[in-house]
Amino acid sequence: MIRDVSELERLRGEHQAIFEATGDGMVVYTMDGTIVAANPAFCEMNGYACEELVGRNVSLLVHPDKHDLLRELIQTIASGGALRARAINVRKDGSTFPVEVHGTVFEDESGPLILGVARDVTEQVQAVELLEQRVAERTSELFTLLDVAHNVASVLELEPLLKVVLDQLRSVLDCRRVILFRIERDHMVVRAVAAEDRPIILAPESPDADATMPPLAIPLDSLGAVWDVLRSGEAGIVADIQGDDPLARDYRAAVAKYGLSYQGERSWMMVPMVMRGRTVGVILVFHDQPNVYTADHARLVRAVADQAAVAIENARLYEQAQQTAVLEERQRLARELHDALTQTLFSASLIAEVLPRLLERDPEAGMRRLEDVRALTRGALAEMRTLLLELRPAAIVQADLGDLLRQLAEILTGRSRLPVDVKVEGEGELLPDVQLALYRVAQEALHNIEKHAKASRVEVRLVRSAEAAELRVADDGCGFDLAAIGDAHLAHFGMSIMRDRAEAVGGNVRCT
Repeated sequence: MIRDVSELERLRGEHQAIFEATGDGMVVYTMDGTIVAANPAFCEMNGYACEELVGRNVSLLVHPDKHDLLRELIQTIASGGALRARAINVRKDGSTFPVEVHGTVFEDESGPLILGVARDVTEQVQAVELLEQRVAERTSELFTLLDVAHNVASVLELEPLLKVVLDQLRSVLDCRRVILFRIERDHMVVRAVAAEDRPIILAPESPDADATMPPLAIPLDSLGAVWDVLRSGEAGIVADIQGDDPLARDYRAAVAKYGLSYQGERSWMMVPMVMRGRTVGVILVFHDQPNVYTADHARLVRAVADQAAVAIENARLYEQAQQTAVLEERQRLARELHDALTQTLFSASLIAEVLPRLLERDPEAGMRRLEDVRALTRGALAEMRTLLLELRPAAIVQADLGDLLRQLAEILTGRSRLPVDVKVEGEGELLPDVQLALYRVAQEALHNIEKHAKASRVEVRLVRSAEAAELRVADDGCGFDLAAIGDAHLAHFGMSIMRDRAEAVGGNVRCT
């Protein structure tokens, strides 16, 4: 309880001292916005002297876009509430800054007044904006990396993959030139180069290969600090190639030694391609301005480089698998030539040797043997054509299926003297995978007949139309009882293989 006037004056003096000394901006104004008092912090924040503000309307300090917020603040406080809001203030020099505003009403002997507290939140707002910018940039990077991963993973052949990698790097990074090296034993070997607005150039895998640029291999021990950084698995950034940085000096020395040019290039970044903890390649990125690349750029390129390392390794494995498949197919064809074609030609040559004497002694028997020679040679010719088709699988779907069936029939007749009657009815173009499946089924069926049926006659019938195709292979041999054998025996007879091929193209196999 205040006992006398002197005590009241003392309390007012204490409040005034707090008002003046507080670090937050404080302002007192009437219900119509007229400023009654402002502390030094508030005046300094807004760029005015205190005497310049007293008697002016507080709206002078508020950005025009926030005047509605100011009126809302005054109305809310006048009704007994309190308000906390963000606003934009305008300094005396016209610059703007964000403020956090609190307001409350209090009673003075002259009537109700509003006490407003304002705090400059420029740093907080900038921090939030920076965070939002980094989130947006990171989100964009992640989408970019997802796109890179999709594009890189969708290519299995090595040379197209190298082009995709360099294209993706140029799309995510401002650069004038990109070089992709492979680490091979103790050398750094150029594999691809992409320069601004120019086609990507690929180097050959070997000096004898055809390519658009000669191979270049740089010994690792000649790179000095460059290789020390790469070997550690870290990225290296040079602000200026022509500067005194040890990386720049060693790079210039290596470039000069191998007759290359770095003229026109200033910023440089090298990022290792790491696979299972081992550096398998290097990506070099160049710009014609100094001080371009940062650790963030290196991190982005490193993410691309790691994906590229895996994809390139997969491409190498794919090439090896293809080479293995080609070798296996060649070995299979060699076995076919030895086991079937060679034996057929050998039989024909033996008959041909005795044929002149046989014709002299027994012309009728000689004519029968002559017919055997004709059948053997026709079968050998058909088998050779089939083997040539196997070397070019695409030719199987390009040829007429009826001709292919007749060719298979001639092979069987030539090898086993078993007559095969081929009938083709109707017309209609088959889908490539359907034609290939029917060809393989016929091939397997005729092989089974030759091996197991003990038949004296075979009939192959193909009926095709625009909607469907039916292939029937029949013989007069011993056959087998489907009810008496299990799935293992079906696989032994090749039935499961034929069924799988037919089902893969929407067909089915029936045995009668």
